[in-house]
Amino acid sequence: MSVESFTRVADSIARLLSAIVWPAVIVAAILAFAPDVRKRLSQGGVTVKAAGVEVTIEKATQVAAALGAAGAKGETKTSAREVARAVTAATTAARRGQIDQASVLWVDDHPENNEYERQAMTALGIRFTTAKSTPEALRLLAAQAFDVVITDLGRSTQDEDDPKAGLRLLKEMRSRGLNTPLIVYAGARAVEERDQLIESGALVSTNRPTELFDAVVKAIVA
Repeated sequence: MSVESFTRVADSIARLLSAIVWPAVIVAAILAFAPDVRKRLSQGGVTVKAAGVEVTIEKATQVAAALGAAGAKGETKTSAREVARAVTAATTAARRGQIDQASVLWVDDHPENNEYERQAMTALGIRFTTAKSTPEALRLLAAQAFDVVITDLGRSTQDEDDPKAGLRLLKEMRSRGLNTPLIVYAGARAVEERDQLIESGALVSTNRPTELFDAVVKAIVA
């Protein structure tokens, strides 16, 4: 099925189903046609419009598509149920105006690896600033306030070469009195070292796109 055909089907589904049921159906379709959707996302995203709820449908579909694509490329499998639950909660918060224009600092020496995750949150109006190293992140944090910080664990750049750079950033922030919620988003090590990271002050440590998405939304609306 082409992306255009998928969009027409999703549009029909969105018109017929309730606001609670349709996200799961759309997500299932998105995950089934993940390669085509990922291609379409790189060209500007997927938009579904339905009379009376255009903004909600558009946002939710973009979020679901991006999360589905992120889950498809990751180390862990992401179910349609997981994505639908995350989308429903996030779009509810977005309709209440609790997310739009929130500011997130994302620290990762390979920001291109998180393209779909950022697309999912950008669809809700979240704004991102990126940094590739701890020194760069600390300079940005000193210059402006952020609602959330996301960091990977290991980084190798001209500024730093540290397998625990994310933990170092966390400790530096707390030592400077910066209590911005920090989420660790990395590979398997984010799970393996979760206890240490949480004990050091991280809000969440995960390698799952939906858990990252949930954590960011909850931190913003808290």
